[in-house]
Amino acid sequence: MKRIKINNLTLENFKGCGYEQINFNDRTTEICGDNGTGKSSIADAWMWLISGKNAAGQSATGKSSFAVLPIGQENVPAKVTAHLEVDGDEITLSRGIESKGKSKSEIFLVDETEVQKKKFDEIITQIFTDDFRTLSIPGEFLAQDWKVQRAALLAGTDVTIADIIKDDDDHEKKIASDFETFGFETWEKSTKKKIKEAKDKLAAIPGKIAAVAAVRPETRDYEAIKAEINKLENEATAASKVPPEFETLNKQKAEIFCNFAKTRNAAMQRANELQNYYNDLKAKQSEANRTHINMIDQARKNLETWNKQRDLLREQWFSVNDSQFTPDESRLVCPLAAEIECQNPILLANKKEAQRKAAENFEISKKAELEKIHVEGLKLKEDCEVTEAEIKKPYKQPYTAEIEIAEKEWHEAESKIPTAPDTTTIDKRLEEIVAAMADKTTAEKATRDKIAELNKQLGEEETAKKCDEQFTAIENERVDLQEKLGDLENDLATGLELKRRQMKAVESEVNAHFNNGLEFVLFEEQVNGDFADTCQLLIDGVPYGRGANRAGEINAALQVIDYLQTKKELALPVFVDNAESVNQHYNINTQTILLRVTNDESLTIK
Repeated sequence: MKRIKINNLTLENFKGCGYEQINFNDRTTEICGDNGTGKSSIADAWMWLISGKNAAGQSATGKSSFAVLPIGQENVPAKVTAHLEVDGDEITLSRGIESKGKSKSEIFLVDETEVQKKKFDEIITQIFTDDFRTLSIPGEFLAQDWKVQRAALLAGTDVTIADIIKDDDDHEKKIASDFETFGFETWEKSTKKKIKEAKDKLAAIPGKIAAVAAVRPETRDYEAIKAEINKLENEATAASKVPPEFETLNKQKAEIFCNFAKTRNAAMQRANELQNYYNDLKAKQSEANRTHINMIDQARKNLETWNKQRDLLREQWFSVNDSQFTPDESRLVCPLAAEIECQNPILLANKKEAQRKAAENFEISKKAELEKIHVEGLKLKEDCEVTEAEIKKPYKQPYTAEIEIAEKEWHEAESKIPTAPDTTTIDKRLEEIVAAMADKTTAEKATRDKIAELNKQLGEEETAKKCDEQFTAIENERVDLQEKLGDLENDLATGLELKRRQMKAVESEVNAHFNNGLEFVLFEEQVNGDFADTCQLLIDGVPYGRGANRAGEINAALQVIDYLQTKKELALPVFVDNAESVNQHYNINTQTILLRVTNDESLTIK
């Protein structure tokens, strides 16, 4: 177990203390004094040093803050220093406040060396745990939310359903197996849902019976009804027979229209084929016309382009033809003496010869350029003449003769489509036969109505059988539901009993660590037999904080701290305020500091 011990604690300008150094014993240290002498300041100084908050959990800033500096001395520096032993290794920690103008800043020291807050907090975390307040201040743990207390107490408990079932009870083993598979809460919720469903279905049984009884018909002589139906069927069949002549005439009329339909369909098919051929020729004619028009348009565009090129060539020819050779007439300067005009007749003669040859070459090149332009112009002229001839060439539409022939054949085929045949004689005779059959139909209808009524009565036989089968099925369902409901209720009762025994075993395991009338209630049984989670500390049966005396509550809180420190394997110094309320303190296995109110006018350390 990790042990942390305070050797001494020094307070400088902290709350009501100007300077105070307290040396602590290894086991128990009593700090005595009258109210206002600074006992609580020692506990606050220790908690502020390691957490930045006082023993009540208040910080030095914020709405519910506490004053670190003495009243009226807001500009003096304050400091708290503790010399500790951590598993025998010594370390010194200090936290202070310094004024810098109108602002204040905290300082942190480790072994008298100033460090950043982050480093200081890391060292505090290494030495202590995150919940060191609950391990150092009696009652701090018991003031937390009951759910937090309960989770801390149950951490590490391992009582399972398997630990409390009877070895020879197969039913309990089955329920325990379901708990293992689904979890108690899921199993309980599912079982209660099934019980409710079974009860709802049982409650619906009388309604089902009444619904079937309401539709069950009365019992009749169904054999006599069947005989009467057969007799009437024979009469109706005889009355409903159609004369042979009626069927023969209908057959003749059908054959006439069938032959007409075949002939007409063939003629229409031929006419449609010729019409489609005519339309195809018209489409080809249109396509040929579009192609010719596009060709003429393109020829005109080419002609326009070539004429523009001829105009450009003509302008180029005149430009070349009009060009003249212009020799360089700058004076000849002596190469030996700049700015002196040359008088050498030989040099002058050479210059004139060179100008003559240059003029001769110019004329040769000019003639060649004019010839090239002339040839290119002739080619464009020829292309233009050919294109103009194509444009002026008369256009004759193709397919004209074929279209005229196809249109003529199409209209001739349409004229050959036959009209509907005349069946007036057959229709007149059929009407006479139908009129004669009308009288028989009236008698037949009356017979058919009687047959329908008897069939309706006969149909009730099957309905009655189905209703009787439904009565039997409903009764079987009722028996099955009652049996299933009994099994489910037995399962639920067994499961709740197993859960109750498990919870009692868990409570017993936790409470085995406490004595002197101290016990925790971790489960609360409801009126309906369910269990609700809770966490309540009882001192000789009296709830903590609701009637137990102060001495009992302090000793109970010390015993809880002893249990928590043992579980955490961490022994921290414990500060007990109002220790004068207890004559005999619970012996906790760590350094204990008792703050007692006495008549001493100044602090007394024992």
